[in-house]
Amino acid sequence: MTLNTAQRLALNLDSHIAIDAGAGTGKTSTIVERVIEHYLTEDQRATRILPRPERPGRLQGGLLVSPMSERIDLNDWGGLLPGEVVLLTFTNLAADEMRDRLRHRIAQLRPGSYSSDKDDQSDPRIRHEGFPEQLLMLLEDAPIGTIDSFFNQLVTPYRSLLGDTLGHDVVTEAGRIRIIEAGINTLWRLPRAANLLGDAVDAGVPADDVEAVLAARDRIARHFAGRKKSARMLRNLIDNSVFIGEGERGLLNATNRVDPELLRVRLMESIRSQDIDEFTDRLGNSIFDYCEVIRNHISHFAATGWASETRMASLVELADNGRPADDWERLVWAGQVLMCTVSSKLLKPDPIIFPSHKLPNDQQWPAGIEPWSTIKPNATKIAVRDQIHICTNAVKDLLVSPLGQRVLHHTQLAMILEATPGAHAPPDHASLLRHLPEPLPERLNGGLRAATSGFTLTAEARNLDDLRIVLHGLIGIVKMLKEREEVHEFDDITRLAGDLLLAKCPDICRTFYPRRIIDALDSIP
Repeated sequence: MTLNTAQRLALNLDSHIAIDAGAGTGKTSTIVERVIEHYLTEDQRATRILPRPERPGRLQGGLLVSPMSERIDLNDWGGLLPGEVVLLTFTNLAADEMRDRLRHRIAQLRPGSYSSDKDDQSDPRIRHEGFPEQLLMLLEDAPIGTIDSFFNQLVTPYRSLLGDTLGHDVVTEAGRIRIIEAGINTLWRLPRAANLLGDAVDAGVPADDVEAVLAARDRIARHFAGRKKSARMLRNLIDNSVFIGEGERGLLNATNRVDPELLRVRLMESIRSQDIDEFTDRLGNSIFDYCEVIRNHISHFAATGWASETRMASLVELADNGRPADDWERLVWAGQVLMCTVSSKLLKPDPIIFPSHKLPNDQQWPAGIEPWSTIKPNATKIAVRDQIHICTNAVKDLLVSPLGQRVLHHTQLAMILEATPGAHAPPDHASLLRHLPEPLPERLNGGLRAATSGFTLTAEARNLDDLRIVLHGLIGIVKMLKEREEVHEFDDITRLAGDLLLAKCPDICRTFYPRRIIDALDSIP
């Protein structure tokens, strides 16, 4: 076949690639050609950095038609053999199609020089007539299949070493849902009384974590206002438990709890420091220019000066003090600017900032200055209006830009987690964000509204930790139920494969390995 430029670039065996293309664009054909390159290229990254596995040498004569003189000793071949290239798909049908295409492509190979004829599959790297037939023979046992079947093949010889006690039957989707529901119901029914903790251990909760799991269970039920919402959250978590286990790495401190500071670091990893710098610099310059316009015409806007606890007083202090040096503090500073300039939709992707090119104004938190529309004479009003429009339009354009949308999300996170409105803001203003008290009350006190209330970073870390602890307990219960029914699911095999390949500390070793060894294995990149 004739490959286009993009397909030829995908044949670079020394690079990791990802192919993103629509249906019918040649993705499968490209993958087949890349696999053929692995078979025929003797000098490639895989052959340089990986040890050569044990090979069959010369195949038995009865299996091949080609005479011995036309075959090669496979131990002398520098490229990869079909059994050394793993090809995984999502379905058995796709795997069969991939194997059939490879079989057809290998059958066309023959020794000879490259040709411009697309029907001529000669390749100078093939030096023996019988080599393609040897590849075809080995292709029948090549690891081409689904991800589940490959992991099963990988862990089956080591199941006893990995502490796997599950059955070999794969649970159906309906059975899986039923087992999870039974596990959640069991979790809620477990008593917390000290003399009945053995019931939780018998149900599958790890013995060392029983008290922590039951205490965390009661806290999340209170946090999510009942068992129904908590159960919905746990269903979503256990459906993604493999990814949750990977995500919690780097968040736990020396006491194996989610650390607020590490959580802050994780939040900041999803935004570039350069974006924060550019956003806050542009925002700071615009509000400073706005404040300068007001101060240059102070006699029109506030002849006697603006009072404390006004939006103008707050904005001037934010502009004059400048932006902090720390990235997180810069986001907090940007949030304080938004609080005193946004009239509505503060936590939405499209906040209403500088409505009608003016500061918001209400009885609880007045603007502190007169609107520019009251300026006289008219020529001065038009000149001042145009200067103000330049400043406010710059801020509006910044917020709707791709840069603004990226940073705005993290700014709103900082506003919620810090809830510091800045100087000159009335503490009882309805639009200002507030933190909920700990422990949570049965009802919100006067002045607290759900739309403008949130949790501190410490409280959020504790909530995440409670969910993590309860999830581990629920996984233990579900595992016990699967053991009783002698079934397993794909996530179980994935977890065993991770343990076998030391993607983390194997679960069977966690009960007796020293803490520092467990941490070292969990921190392997």
